[in-house]
Amino acid sequence: MKILNGLQYPRRLTTHLACLEGAAQYLKIDVTTGWLYGVTGHAFVMCLGENLCPSGPHCWRQEPLHRLCRNLPIRIGGVAGPQATPELLEKAWAHVQEFIDKGHPCYGWHWEWIPIKGYDAEGYLYPEGIEGPKDWRDFGAKAIGFLELYSVEPNTPSADAQTIRETLGFAIDWAESWDQWTLKGYQGGLAAYDTWIKGMISGNADPFGLAYHAKIWSECRGFAVEFLKEAGNRFNGEYAALFSDAVSHYAIVSDSLTGISHLWPWPDEGTHDTRKEEVEERTLEKGTKDRIITELEKAKEAEAAGVDALKKIVRALQNAR
Repeated sequence: MKILNGLQYPRRLTTHLACLEGAAQYLKIDVTTGWLYGVTGHAFVMCLGENLCPSGPHCWRQEPLHRLCRNLPIRIGGVAGPQATPELLEKAWAHVQEFIDKGHPCYGWHWEWIPIKGYDAEGYLYPEGIEGPKDWRDFGAKAIGFLELYSVEPNTPSADAQTIRETLGFAIDWAESWDQWTLKGYQGGLAAYDTWIKGMISGNADPFGLAYHAKIWSECRGFAVEFLKEAGNRFNGEYAALFSDAVSHYAIVSDSLTGISHLWPWPDEGTHDTRKEEVEERTLEKGTKDRIITELEKAKEAEAAGVDALKKIVRALQNAR
């Protein structure tokens, strides 16, 4: 048996980033939450379908996140495959034991991204409050069926200019060319706002999904603002006006999405089932729906302006080191 005592799981809806944040804290790596969300690109992502199924935030291929993560002071690596075969599960089990023994946290996908703080003879051990399969043979296999299991270790970060260029380059690509990453039936980038609005107008938007999407995307855009502020500060004011312009637009996006979350709140406490029951007992009045649509329109307009501001930053940083 081996346990990483003290490994925490921050309360975030973006569970992939919660796993990375908790791992970085455990490893005593000096990195802000905004920098994690921003550098991985997740701060600028939005992915959803018209019915606002809660699966939306996970329905995009996350190769860019793994690539961009190499610029951080943490590195992720592990075992992944479209099917949790016995051979792959055994590789993952060996990987977790190897890296937990080194003192490096692990995490993986089992209905959500969940941290792994240790192992015993039977299987994986999780932080308090996390439900995951005890038997290592069940991880992933008894969820959707694919397997993704990773370790987190310290890394030498890339230069700030390179990191920010690559992150903002992805943010621009996501806004305009999102369909190279989203799964069938889901929209991303600026088009996601149109899909969300369409779902509100048609009545196809799931009430529980509405609360979930409002909360998770407001979380992401809030950290986009924090990332852009921190990025601007890393150049001693040289590009202050450009970053300030981008911050002003993304702050509007963040405020609008947070406003939607206040209009149709996500329950902070409870299980999946009790949260779903609480939300579905509400009635979405026409006035509330109209206000949500107005905030979505405002957010889309501000994000489009924000993307233009990001393009100016990328051009300015082209030769920066």
